[in-house]
Amino acid sequence: MKCNVSIHERMKDLRVERHLSLEELEAAVGISKSALGSYESTEGCKEINHGSILKLADFYQVSTDYLLCRTDNRNPENIELTELHINDEVVELLKSERFNNRLLCEIISHEKFRELLADAEIYVDGIATMRFHDMNSSLAAVRAMILEAHPEAAADRAIKVLEACQVEEEDFFCHVTHKTWDTILHDIRKAHENDSESAPDTTPADELIREVQKAMQSPGDRVQQFTEIFCKAFQLKYKRLSEEERTTLKKLFRNEFPAQTLEIETAVVGMGVPTTAASFIRRYMQFLFHSRHPHSKCGKIVPFCDRAKGHGVTEQPAEIGWLNCFRG
Repeated sequence: MKCNVSIHERMKDLRVERHLSLEELEAAVGISKSALGSYESTEGCKEINHGSILKLADFYQVSTDYLLCRTDNRNPENIELTELHINDEVVELLKSERFNNRLLCEIISHEKFRELLADAEIYVDGIATMRFHDMNSSLAAVRAMILEAHPEAAADRAIKVLEACQVEEEDFFCHVTHKTWDTILHDIRKAHENDSESAPDTTPADELIREVQKAMQSPGDRVQQFTEIFCKAFQLKYKRLSEEERTTLKKLFRNEFPAQTLEIETAVVGMGVPTTAASFIRRYMQFLFHSRHPHSKCGKIVPFCDRAKGHGVTEQPAEIGWLNCFRG
């Protein structure tokens, strides 16, 4: 989660907050849909003219400074620090930007934060301490009276229940506050899961594995399919590769591996593949070159794509386990 919001993000957030489409906003403020879209675009963001800033600020009922991300207060007021009841240390911390003030604001403004703070205050002030003490003492006294009269009942279920009902104050409040805290963080994370800086649920390796599995189920030239998947994974333009480069890549997925694997590694790096990934590919080629398929009668090396097909799509064979090297 970023500490600051960009102008295009603020523009989009204000529109989405009101559940408006670009067409509806265009009708409301008199600014063209294309211009409004460019204000929200992360690529080639159009400069916003003075008139549009005023129109949008009036429509959203926020200050122009808020619209332009010069402040996080929609309608800032000159509030004295004494009215906020915060000490000098807190003021200095907020000014230092040593932590994410934006995240802190979202935590404090969450509907469950007041509940969290109330429980914390009860615990800190020891308001419920005597109640816990009285309850536990009463249960312990009843249990002791029963055991004094009936020592043989020590393992009885009712005696165990009296013991289990005794609750430690710290255990109770740690559980309650932890549960509320988890809810707050989960909600904030959910609200920002589509942010550009948030980590995606899947990695490029997951996408690559799905492409491989899809190729296993479709007809056609598997060597060609795997070559195109490989190029897509490393953002290589397959159509722009020379015939020699295409031939080099296709050798990765055939049983015609050349002995000069270092030359292959150099060629792949030259196409734009990261050096570490290319080095792994070379080692994997050597592994394939010296391995034998367990069901092969003549000991011939089985092509990569045929090996994967032989193992089935759902099993994720060891031969495509090399894809995991690109995770993270």
